Amino acid sequence: MILNQVLHKDLKPADTSCQFSLLPDVALNNLLLGMGEYDTPAKISKNGQPFFFGYIKKGFTIPKKQRLQPVALELVSGGYLLKQKLGRDVFIKSKKTVSETVKEILELAGVEYNSIPTIDDILYGVHLKAQDSYHSVLTQILFEYGYTFVFDENGKFSFVELFIRNPQKQYDITGRDCLDIINLEYSEKKKTQVSVDWAGVEIVEDSFAFKETEGAQAGYSCYIELLPASYYKNAADGVYIPYQHKDGEVVYAENVTLDIDGDMSYISVQAFEALNTKAFVKIKNTDNSFSKWIRKLNFKADKVYVKKSKNKSKVANNTTNEKIHTVKADYIYTKVRSERLASDLLNYYSFAVINYKINSKRNYPLGAIVTISDTNIGTGLGRILEKKVNILDGRTEYIIESVGKYNPSAVVKRETEIINKPITDGKDGKDGKPGKP
Repeated sequence: MILNQVLHKDLKPADTSCQFSLLPDVALNNLLLGMGEYDTPAKISKNGQPFFFGYIKKGFTIPKKQRLQPVALELVSGGYLLKQKLGRDVFIKSKKTVSETVKEILELAGVEYNSIPTIDDILYGVHLKAQDSYHSVLTQILFEYGYTFVFDENGKFSFVELFIRNPQKQYDITGRDCLDIINLEYSEKKKTQVSVDWAGVEIVEDSFAFKETEGAQAGYSCYIELLPASYYKNAADGVYIPYQHKDGEVVYAENVTLDIDGDMSYISVQAFEALNTKAFVKIKNTDNSFSKWIRKLNFKADKVYVKKSKNKSKVANNTTNEKIHTVKADYIYTKVRSERLASDLLNYYSFAVINYKINSKRNYPLGAIVTISDTNIGTGLGRILEKKVNILDGRTEYIIESVGKYNPSAVVKRETEIINKPITDGKDGKDGKPGKP
């Protein structure tokens, strides 16, 4: 049995896996062949304690010689289930802290989780699009706030702090603890400059999230004909209208209401649902004989949150080369947070030039802070990044990333670029796609 554990892969989550063989058994083989397209969970215990929880990876061989042979299987942690595309829009409908938002996404995904770190920065509602996955959105949010995730031996979602500000050793590893040589691998710095692109947000109170202007004429903000028994935008299943504001892109709107006027004796608002960045409407002319008109159609909002500027938070310890890492932050809205991410990343790249590879019979937890020392290589401070455990012979291969002592970068540069106001062409919003997601 081989257990592969990874804390992160280039600061992003990686799946843990467990490979093993089962004794020949016809009934068990029949069960495996009957899994079909279902994701089948499996739990492994060792000495009565949870050892690994995952899902049987589809794709295996049942060998047969003169008699049945062992079947090799692989279990993978629950992260891969979160990678499936949603296929529909999902909204976190109110502004919440990062911690509260992550909690709601995990509960929507049906995932059990361990304690959520406290991150009090505000997210202005989160829109998960049909092509997104829970995995991709959680990965991005957590990365921007200094975390990633793994699944523990019970299959629970667990948080990993990426950037350790004051690492304290938990274990000492010397040459006597290793089965063979200690490999110290030194590589050239991957990045010497980091730039975080983020958007500033301004709150506009008592405003409009959308103003329809189609056919506008004297006295009327719009003038839209609905043919007999027809629907607004010809959308019998309703239509999504994106919010738009003259001051910039709308990231969130509070307490949005529909303000409509026209031949209201015959025009029926059959549905209206305000979401984070758009609203769903379904409006019908109930007169089967004559056209009717809409003369006003606005979305009023108590507060509209608008992206007002593009910003870059930069840090560098060497500006003479082109080793620049640019991060486009989708969920950061403050200078303090963007500069912290930039500084954390630069310090990570400063220390990540050294990795240690060792083999040992000793068991050190994934993510543990350790010192590594031996004759002629000095002493390094690192964190256990990967473990490959061979249960049969008791050997564990470790990869340990250097973390060093944390020293925040001294120089932070900030540039601001103002977004030009959107071009107006007589319409304040693009047509949405018919139908609910």
